[in-house]
Parts: sequence; structure tokens; C-alpha cells
Amino acid sequence: MDKKLSENKIRAEIIGGAINVEDNLTEILSYLYSSDELYRYQILKDILAELTFDKKIRLFEKFVKMMPETIEDYPKLIKELNHIRNVRNQMAHRTTSNFPIFEEHDKPNTVRFLKYGKEDFSFSIEESEQFVKDCNFLKYYVFIVLERMSKPLENNVS
Repeated sequence: MDKKLSENKIRAEIIGGAINVEDNLTEILSYLYSSDELYRYQILKDILAELTFDKKIRLFEKFVKMMPETIEDYPKLIKELNHIRNVRNQMAHRTTSNFPIFEEHDKPNTVRFLKYGKEDFSFSIEESEQFVKDCNFLKYYVFIVLERMSKPLENNVS
């Protein structure tokens, strides 16, 4: 595969997968604040849309910590969300190596992403495809967590 095409495919898959996770997390946060559609829309538009991915993760973690019985291994979930955010940030803020001196050390179907003063970051097409699978799993898993969190709330209302 052409080097530039590989770079674009990897970057697009990683950033796109992370965006899907962040969008789902934003939607979940709106549900945690209110089940009323009008309030949810206002919260999404006026508050949550302005938050960074990191702040959304920290906010979600606070909700999950309030009801730890809803998910046994929530630290792992938060760790996975942060991993996706970190990979997305590294990909979004780096350029690729266009120098032939680097390419001789690169693995096939792998693109090296660079940022001056930072360690190189390499990703293969296979790794980007796995990253997307992980993102797809995680974006649905957070909805399962929301469902578990809403059960105690429903029980307390009655």
C-alpha cells in the first residue's frame, strides 16, 4: 500500500474511532444529568459540547464512582477511555516521517508519526484496525454501564 495512503487510513481510522467513543460518552453524560429530552439537548449544546474528551472522562468517572456497584471494574473502563484519548491526541498532533533515512527502519504497513521533542509513535494498519474494534466495543460498553447505573435510580424513584 502507498505510504501516504497508509498514513491517511491509519490517521482517519484512529481519529474516527476515538470521535465515536467521545460522542457516545457525551450522549451518556447528558442522560446522567437528565432523562428529559429538552434538558438533555440544552446540557449537550451549552455544557458538554464545550468540554474536552479528558474532562468528559473525568466527569463520567465521578458518576461511576458514585455507584460503584454498577460496574465492578470501572478503573479498567476509565483506563481504556484514557488510552483511546491518548492515542487520538498523539495521532492528531504529529506529522509523519517523510525522510528516506527513517523509512528503511520502518516495518511494512507501518507509519511512524513524529513530534519534535517527543518519542516516535508508530502504528500499523493492523493496529489501527484493532484500535477501531476496541473503540466500537467501548462505545457500546459505556451504554451498558449507563443502563446499569439507571437501574438503581429507577428503584429509588418508586
